[in-house]
Amino acid sequence: MVSEDGAMKVLTWFRGCACERGDSRNDVLLRGGLGLFFFLAGVGHTLGFSTTVIGAGILVDDPQLTPWLAGGACLLLLGGGLSLILGLYTRLGALMLIIFLIPATRLHGLIMEMAANGASILSASADDKAQQSIETLRNIAMQGHQANVMKNIVLILVVFTILGRGAGPLSLDGRLRKKWSAP
Repeated sequence: MVSEDGAMKVLTWFRGCACERGDSRNDVLLRGGLGLFFFLAGVGHTLGFSTTVIGAGILVDDPQLTPWLAGGACLLLLGGGLSLILGLYTRLGALMLIIFLIPATRLHGLIMEMAANGASILSASADDKAQQSIETLRNIAMQGHQANVMKNIVLILVVFTILGRGAGPLSLDGRLRKKWSAP
């Protein structure tokens, strides 16, 4: 159980993170949270590699290239996420994540198109009850992928912010910069 004094210290610390430019706590929270998000996504894409290959196959119609693209996507997520978590080569890590996010956003758009076209083909040959079920599933799939497109656009904007600002002083980049600039 957390003591009232401990809870007040945490609350005071978070109040200090009032989004002031240059506040290193904001940088750590943003980098760490976003880095963890992308790193865990990379672990998921790596563990479910066959699904990642299928996704790459939707983007590129070359069966020999798709496993390489899927592997590259996993490396971009893992490397970019770890870079943000550690604050080491943060701008490079942010760039890696942007390189991943742009085609990933396009992938969700393509899947939305496929869901719309595929459901209309299936609906034409189905009875009324099956047609209603197909239409419901199509709508659910479309909403999910539309939400992923919007999420990815927001993530691209946030990662661009990190790309522009860098890691901040509480990072390995900050320590290295301080060490290199010391006389």
